[in-house]
Amino acid sequence: MTGARFRMSLAWAVVLGVIGIVIFAEMAGRVATVSHRPVFDLVRERVGARLGLANLVASYFINFLTLAAEVAGVALALQLASDVNYLLWDTGGDVPRLVRDLADQVRDDGAGLSGWPASP
Repeated sequence: MTGARFRMSLAWAVVLGVIGIVIFAEMAGRVATVSHRPVFDLVRERVGARLGLANLVASYFINFLTLAAEVAGVALALQLASDVNYLLWDTGGDVPRLVRDLADQVRDDGAGLSGWPASP
């Protein structure tokens, strides 16, 4: 619908978003390599636990939205290729499974109730 209404006038937002993601990924990789610590650990140390936790939750939320959009996009592409309804291409609830796997990963990393690793 958006493409039909605005055509290519919003393509700049996609280009800007990709450039921002590339710059952030490069910066985060360099920071993690030099400090030998995860970027969120450094953010928490710099801005405090509460704001650091908000940053972490926002990051997980954006990752979840990205994964959900990818699954939906693949389902829509398969619908166009096969004339089978896109709702049938979700093979047994991939999105809830992704959320469960993400929660298991956080738990297995030794995160406490606050979402941060427990002190040694």
